[in-house]
Amino acid sequence: LLEEILRSTKDHVKVYCLVRIKKGDQQDGFKRIIDNLKYYQLYNPKLKERIIPVAGDLTSKYFGLSVDQFNELAKKIDFIFHCASLVNYIYSYAIIKPAAVNGTHEILRFACTSATKPIHYISTNGIFPGEDKTIYLENSDIDSFADKLENGYGQAKWVAEKLIWEAVSAGLPVCLYRPGNIGHHSDTGVSNPNDFQSMIIDACMKVECAPDKNKWAFEMTPVDFLVKSIVLFASKPSHFGQVFNVVQNDPVPARSVFDLLLEMKLISKYVSFDEWKSKLYTKAEKEGDYILNVLAQSLED
Repeated sequence: LLEEILRSTKDHVKVYCLVRIKKGDQQDGFKRIIDNLKYYQLYNPKLKERIIPVAGDLTSKYFGLSVDQFNELAKKIDFIFHCASLVNYIYSYAIIKPAAVNGTHEILRFACTSATKPIHYISTNGIFPGEDKTIYLENSDIDSFADKLENGYGQAKWVAEKLIWEAVSAGLPVCLYRPGNIGHHSDTGVSNPNDFQSMIIDACMKVECAPDKNKWAFEMTPVDFLVKSIVLFASKPSHFGQVFNVVQNDPVPARSVFDLLLEMKLISKYVSFDEWKSKLYTKAEKEGDYILNVLAQSLED
């Protein structure tokens, strides 16, 4: 999203990035941003002068800045893209809340400090309960979903979105986006290595086999399609007060992905799900692979 914003705006536009850092200095924050851009094959040295790191913490009041720093920053910013969160489907609401809910509260405080600043808020289709054939429309009331949400992430993101809607009703200009699972870049193939589906594919290659699961499906909305959509919708003020569900309509059967792994000789066979899971545990223990162990445990549910 950072790269797409930089590429689609004029040279005088600066992008301030709130970034957690260990050393507490701006240079460390800048390095983290640049390292991420390089990892995702998005780095362009011509654009780096327009990136300004802000060392802070979304979970803290005033982003962990002093009141004077917070107010000074609020005078400089014209536009907010809020896509920060803690994404984890196992953690409880209490663990997710500081980043998702408290962080959104601070974003709203910031948007209303000094001049009013429009917000482009990246929510999630995780606020929908799913597990049935209900069609979830973009601008339908989300209140009825609350009691049906079972995981902490979905609950926290629902509360955060509810805060956003309260701000909309009070007159703040906001546009909302609900991605599903964000997949690989459609040109480079680069993906988030910590994505659950990426971890499954990686696990198949590590144990050289895939689970014989016919009902599994991968939803992999290409990340470049998603960010182009966000920046395009953000360019038109008429979209304020609206929601855009940006989701791959037809999930890819996992079997077709595994077949490609077979064809490329990255795996050698299919095995039963239980055997595959057992292989993950064995491989994880043998090689001390923490990530593989976490994946195997999560598949118990």
